Amino acid sequence: MTRINVTKNESKILRLLSENSRQTLSELSRASGLSRNTIAKIIESLVSRGIIKNFTINVSGQEEEMLLVETDDDSTIPVKDRIETIYLLDGTELILLPLSEIKNVKKYKRIGIVKRHVSDSKVIRKIKNFCDYCGKEIEGEPITFLFKNHEYIACCQNCKSDLMRNLRRSE
Repeated sequence: MTRINVTKNESKILRLLSENSRQTLSELSRASGLSRNTIAKIIESLVSRGIIKNFTINVSGQEEEMLLVETDDDSTIPVKDRIETIYLLDGTELILLPLSEIKNVKKYKRIGIVKRHVSDSKVIRKIKNFCDYCGKEIEGEPITFLFKNHEYIACCQNCKSDLMRNLRRSE
């Protein structure tokens, strides 16, 4: 997976917007500790660079096109190629496949192309992340946790513990 190259502040704003893209500049300012002018410039930069496509936070690569096949006999579709199979009560099977598998589908009732919206957690992994406690860039999977309806990320369990202790003290 190609990571999107952003600064620490850009990463922070993308994370906040991915939680709720309808936040005002004032709300983003309170949550991030950055000025409204700085946030406006960051958002403008992210839009002009194509990192933010629209304000439902559709980050590049966030939607996938897939094939949805309706069939009574799934024996012609290898299990290894399937993303998901849904068995309906009437015996019909709905099989989700990568779009590239369209050439291999032989027997079906209906076939269609669908889009799947990738969850925010996958978006967070695609964006360069920085620990909310120590500020270090997170190379692997970030440790995420909620505190008072706000998602924080940490690079390790020690930073998570220290950050939670500081958040509780500041209540």
